[in-house]
Amino acid sequence: MPAKLIRHEIVRPKLACPCGQAGVSIAPLPAQVIEQGQAGAGLVAQVMLSKYDDHCPLYRQQNQVLAAERKHELESGDAEDLRIYRLIEFRRGKRTGSKWKPFCPKCHMPVGASWVKGKPTAICSAHCGWRAVIPDSLTEISKELGDDAA
Repeated sequence: MPAKLIRHEIVRPKLACPCGQAGVSIAPLPAQVIEQGQAGAGLVAQVMLSKYDDHCPLYRQQNQVLAAERKHELESGDAEDLRIYRLIEFRRGKRTGSKWKPFCPKCHMPVGASWVKGKPTAICSAHCGWRAVIPDSLTEISKELGDDAA
């Protein structure tokens, strides 16, 4: 039987006293397996069963999930080529228009070029704090990787 994802929507109506003296009340949330957690009973049961009955530790479960996600990316055409070049992560794929584009190796967001203290520097667009001094412009590096422009 194939696995399927089920989304449960919890409806909690707000009720007000018609006379206006009791105020507004809302139904309480149903009991959770993990207090203040998002994991439902099915996920917790799956993890516990895999860990203790199938003898599959958590890191191996995580690797199985990552492998399944990667397989899905390859099958759907969303996979990207990845190269680390001069401390910058370059990606080529569907979202970059099949051209090599620079990305931050720390947070995987696009990178822009700027001059810092007279040196060309690659700086993360998400302001995560990552930056790298580059000997060439990002356009020149993209050309070396095989594209016409960055």
